[in-house]
Amino acid sequence: MKLRSILLATVLFSLSSLSNADQNAPELELLFDKLNDTSDSHSAQKLTSKIWQIWTYNDRDDINKLMHAGVTLMNARQYKGALAQFDRIIELEPTFAEGWNKRATLYFLMDRYDDSINDIRETLTREPRHFGAMSGLGVILTETGDHTDAIAAFEYALKVNPHLPGVAENIEKVKRLLRKNTI
Repeated sequence: MKLRSILLATVLFSLSSLSNADQNAPELELLFDKLNDTSDSHSAQKLTSKIWQIWTYNDRDDINKLMHAGVTLMNARQYKGALAQFDRIIELEPTFAEGWNKRATLYFLMDRYDDSINDIRETLTREPRHFGAMSGLGVILTETGDHTDAIAAFEYALKVNPHLPGVAENIEKVKRLLRKNTI
């Protein structure tokens, strides 16, 4: 089964049981509605930022501290230490989608694409609207030469958040690669 089919099936299943996701803050639905309705780039940026704040925040202080430490270590390219932080988040709070997403990002930076894809799947199971995870998947699939699935991942990310910077350009880039490969 193609990767796209597996991931899209995961997303569709997750959408049908969204109330079970941990990222179900009541204001998210309204933010996503506004995000899709706005044509103002400044408003879209503010809405996107607010969504990320909600996704990244956890009710547990220990999880928030681990997240901050993990992100700080990842940004400093101290990947082993960052991995320990994100592993601990997932161990303590396995329903927290952003813990999985941050570890997926770290795995990508470590060139561990299969591990990253697995964590993206976990992220999308918990938050099927996670445009960051789906866009990241598009980048991985582009890197690995799976151009058709990369386009599908980017298009899904844009469907959820039509204001993502660089994603439309990534789609065009991958389409050019596909045309080159068919000549």
